[in-house]
Amino acid sequence: MKSFICALLCSCLVVSLQAAAVEPVVEEVKTDVQPASVTVAPSMELSTDEDCHQPKETGRCYALYYRYAYDVEKRECVEFIYGGCAGNSNNFESKEACEAKCIKKSEEKDAAPAESTPANVADKTEEESTVISTVQPPTSTAESEASS
Repeated sequence: MKSFICALLCSCLVVSLQAAAVEPVVEEVKTDVQPASVTVAPSMELSTDEDCHQPKETGRCYALYYRYAYDVEKRECVEFIYGGCAGNSNNFESKEACEAKCIKKSEEKDAAPAESTPANVADKTEEESTVISTVQPPTSTAESEASS
C-alpha cells in the first residue's frame, strides 16, 4: 500500500512538472479601434481661475472634513463638508487659503471687462474730437428763418 501511494504521488508530481513546462499560448486580439492621441500640457495643474470656478464637490468618500470653496455667485469663500477623497481643486483647508487664491483673481477677472469698454469722448484723440465737434444736428426751418 505504501508503494502504491508513493507511485501515485510521484506520478502526480511528474504530471504537474510537465504541465508547468508548457508555455502559455498568447493570442493577439485585433480590433478596429484606432488609438486616441492625447496632448498633455507640461503642467497638469489647473489655472487659478479654473480652480476657483469649479463647483463645491464633497467627493465619494464619507469622512467629515470642514473645507472651504469659492462660490462664484456669492463671490466669497464658503464652508462645506469634504468626504476625504476625489473632489476637485476648489477645496481649501482654510478660508484664508481660499481667499488668497480666489478672491483677488476673481476681482481681477470681473474688472477686466470694464477696462475693455469703449472710451468716452474725452478719451478720444484730438483729431477724433474735432470730427465729433464739427458734426451739427440739423436745424428746424423756423430756426433757420429766424437767423437769416
